[in-house]
Parts: sequence; structure tokens; C-alpha cells
Amino acid sequence: MKILRIIAMGLRGLLGKPLRTALSALGIVIGVASVVALTSLGNGIRDSVSGQITDLGPNIVTVSPGSESADGGGAIDAEMVSTLTPQDTRNVAALPSVKAASSNAATGAFVDGKGVQLSGVDPSYDEVRKVELASGRFVEGGGEIVLSHADAEKLFGGKPEGAVGKTLPVGGSARNVPEGLPPEQAQDSRQERPVREYEVVGVVASQPEGGLVQAASAVSYVTTADALELSGSETVGQILVAATGAGAVGEAKAGIASEIRAAHGGQEDFTVETQEELLSTFSQITDQLNVFLAGIAGISLLVGGIGIMNIMLVSVAERTREIGVRKALGATDGDVLLQFLFEAVLLATLGGLAGVALGVGSSVLLPVLISDLPAAAFATTQIALAFGVSALIGVLFGVVPAYRSARLAPVEALRRE
Repeated sequence: MKILRIIAMGLRGLLGKPLRTALSALGIVIGVASVVALTSLGNGIRDSVSGQITDLGPNIVTVSPGSESADGGGAIDAEMVSTLTPQDTRNVAALPSVKAASSNAATGAFVDGKGVQLSGVDPSYDEVRKVELASGRFVEGGGEIVLSHADAEKLFGGKPEGAVGKTLPVGGSARNVPEGLPPEQAQDSRQERPVREYEVVGVVASQPEGGLVQAASAVSYVTTADALELSGSETVGQILVAATGAGAVGEAKAGIASEIRAAHGGQEDFTVETQEELLSTFSQITDQLNVFLAGIAGISLLVGGIGIMNIMLVSVAERTREIGVRKALGATDGDVLLQFLFEAVLLATLGGLAGVALGVGSSVLLPVLISDLPAAAFATTQIALAFGVSALIGVLFGVVPAYRSARLAPVEALRRE
């Protein structure tokens, strides 16, 4: 009965001033909502990208420019200029453990006067990463282009179905001039890439927005040689390899590294990664990002705890007479301490519940409003932890006010009032 009486008095104390109670819990609400929303959306992004990487196939191996970090974490030196060449791709494709290999050279270009993002690939690219076409076929030789669905709509007045068989003028973009060239050389570089006619041989099928599949369908394709001609470069940005099977991935990775290393004079200026390693690296990055974001959101919880302690200290000061009367009527120090501690915990718990509801709601709503954002993935343990931390904050930051209220002597409390 004593516990029920303490709970009833605590509720009466909080409900007596609802606006103050709501404002006091606001920091906890924001903190818990931020933790729930950020971790849930982060989990959703991780699951979405991981699933799409897995869907590409367990036998895919990627060769990127730059070397692995010293700790073996797979990080790429972003300042490393690519030394990968089409010849490297041909050497890799000849390995017995390799089913197909393709270069990937990204470049910008003007197609019929409109800016288009091109991906220069080999005809074998379709065997490594399947490109779904709405019509036509994939590139097989120079002077051919496969338009993305969006580019086809842009270039043919919203009628991509009529693109196949048409010819378009394609010229290198000024963005492709190598950095650091003197103005006169940059001008010469642009002039060396005249506009030429390309035949549209295919149109990529439209894909749902978001993810790697949609990203792959958002670019138009030409051959690697044409992309390098348009960009004025001699190196490619990536080599994509399909091993003969999942069991041959290890052999393919070792063979690829050995082949390219030998071609580069023993230089380790590239990184070979399997799908499993890419998944591991990506998971590590997203997990670290989740911890970082949760830490930032945790600052709101700390601020909310300080707010609760502040408002409880004010409450103790305002209710000095009540404390004195209760003690004069026989209430013990423990009774008073439990009452104010319960109020602090209840305040934090209510804020935690509201924060969980707000976090879950915003996590569900944001992917609806932002089409490129994957659906949130809720982890019960993370939500429970966020709620538990809010209750713990109520205990930790409610102890001082509760202890101060319990230490008031009845006579002193009544005289002070």
C-alpha cells in the first residue's frame, strides 16, 4: 500500500503542472527519438546495400585503384591516381579461374548537346553485372551507345521506345580535361576530341528508385575505348570480374593480384576485393557510423537528464511545506526519497516512451517522403536499450533532488515555508 501511495503522490506531482512536465521531458524525447530513428535508418541502409551487393553474385571480384590501408581494413587511398588499364582487364580475363572481366571507365559527355553520364565498359560487362534492357541489345563495338531510361526520355522527348536505331552526336565534356593542365593545353585537349555520331543500340529498363540496381540503370553505356577517347584518359577506374564459380573466388583473387602486380612492375597500386570483403568493409563502416550517430543523439539524453534534475530541484524547493507536513505526520526519509525519485524516473520513462513512438514514426515516414531512402530496419534490442537508458537517466539525475528532499527536517521545512 505504501508503494501505491508513493506512486499516486508522484503522479499527482507531475500531472499538477503538465506544461512543466512536458518541457522537462523534451530533452529525453528528442534524445530517444534520435537514437531510435538514426539507428533504424542506418540499419535499413546497411541491410539494403548488403542485400544488393549479395544479389550481384558471390563470384564477383572488384579491382580498384590504390592500395589497401596498412591495417588491412581495405580502405583505398583516395589520392592514388588509377594505373589500371584495358590491357590489365584483358590479362585478367585470360585467367582460367575467371569467367568474364570488364573495365569500367566513368566519364561525362555531351550527347546531342545535353550532359550525360557515361560508363565505358566491355561487351563482357553484361556477363559480370547483368544490365536489364527495355529494348535493343548491349554495346558490342565502337560507335555504339546504350542509353539509360532517363537519358532516352531526355533525348527523345519522353519517348524512349523510339531511340533504338537512331544516331546521336556525342562529344567529350570540358569536365573531362585533366586537372593541372595549362589553359592552352586544356584547350588543345578539348579540341582533340571531336564530336562523332553514335548509334543507339539499346535502352536500359527503368528500375525502382534507390540502390545499386537503380544506380547501374541511371548511366548510359559505351565501350571502354570510346569512353577513354571521350575523356582523354588511358586508364580505367575499375575492373569488374566474375569468377567461374563461388568456389573459384579465392583462386581468382590470387591470380588477379599476381597478374596485375607483374604487369605493374611489382607495384601494389591496386586493391582486389571479393563480395564478402566488400560486405565486411561496408558493415564495419555502417556500424561505426551508427555508434557515432547514436553518441551524438546521446548528448540530447544527457541534456534531458540535466533538465530533469533541474526541474526536480525546483520542485523540491516549491514543495518544502508539503515535505515538512508529510514528515511531521510520520513519513520517513525513505518515503520522501522514493516519492521524488519515482517522479524523476516516471518523467524520464514517459519521455522515453514518447521518444520511442516519435523515433519509430519518423523512421517509417522518412523513407515514404524520401524515395531514395531504404525502409528502416528496427532492432528490438536497440529500441529497448534507448528506452532503458532513459529510465536510468531518471534514476541517476533524480538521486540528488530526491536525497535533498529526504534530508529536510520537518521543523526546518515548515519554518522555511
